[in-house]
Amino acid sequence: MHENSISFLEILNRLCDQNQPFPAKLLKYFSDLSSEQESMLAERWPQLENSRKISLLEDLEDRSERDTLVDFTCTGKVALKDEDEAVREAALRLLWDCEDKGFIHTFVNILRTDASHRVRSVAASLLGRFVLLGETDELGIEDKTRVEEALIESHQVDNDKLVKRRALESLGYSGREEISQLIHDAMSTKDTDWISSGLYAMGRSADTKWADFILQYLQNPAPSIREEAVRAAGELQLNSTSEILLDMLEQEEDDDVKFAIIWALSQIGGEGVREALVKQAEMIDDEEYLDFIEKALDNLDFNEELSHFDLIDIDSLDDTE
Repeated sequence: MHENSISFLEILNRLCDQNQPFPAKLLKYFSDLSSEQESMLAERWPQLENSRKISLLEDLEDRSERDTLVDFTCTGKVALKDEDEAVREAALRLLWDCEDKGFIHTFVNILRTDASHRVRSVAASLLGRFVLLGETDELGIEDKTRVEEALIESHQVDNDKLVKRRALESLGYSGREEISQLIHDAMSTKDTDWISSGLYAMGRSADTKWADFILQYLQNPAPSIREEAVRAAGELQLNSTSEILLDMLEQEEDDDVKFAIIWALSQIGGEGVREALVKQAEMIDDEEYLDFIEKALDNLDFNEELSHFDLIDIDSLDDTE
């Protein structure tokens, strides 16, 4: 059968033939499913082994990251109802970029009731996107409140630490007054994980009041804390951290922290940043590292251009006064 005329039934037959690898070229047929196709997939889904389901969902996730025109929402929706927690987790990851408010009830219900703490933690992280949409007035106040209340509830009553942390991280976007206290509570612990989550939430707050906290943790002995402090400094574009980050770039041995430093510097900019990034590119012969620095330099260009336009706007306002 010619690929252009292949039916969805044939696609499902190929998927259910678990003795053969599922061809990557057929993944696109799981995009933009009609109601009939979604029902067909739901009917055949229980026939698949869990490993086959997870492999498909992960392949679709990878495809969606490389192709912004595909939409595997309906496939993820079917997989969310699976009995296996690893399949449900993979389904949520496939729906990571979902901004359809029609899913809010589903995601909140998963956060509150799913038996798996791993699934609940992913749901908590995923709901952060809707908190951000609420803060940017792209989500109605009723939906925004529903999401925030569910996350606050999970942070308070869930019996799993990871779920609580992910809820706090998502609440970092929220402008609600009580969120600051939740962040303070996390920072007052001596727990590396909680401090990392507190810093993560600070980076999402768009509030430079956290600058002193972030400065305090930039050179913490724990790599995970350093990484989140660096990320927060970049997200908040804290100019006061630029010199420290440039020094850290020369000395840091942890790869994850070093990547975070490079990206944070591209967000903050300032004197010596471009030269430092170019120097890093000249020193290391690693394709992944070089690609990342190239992206960071592009991001630096973008942010510097944005700052230039902001200055023009300020000058224009001054001229009109």
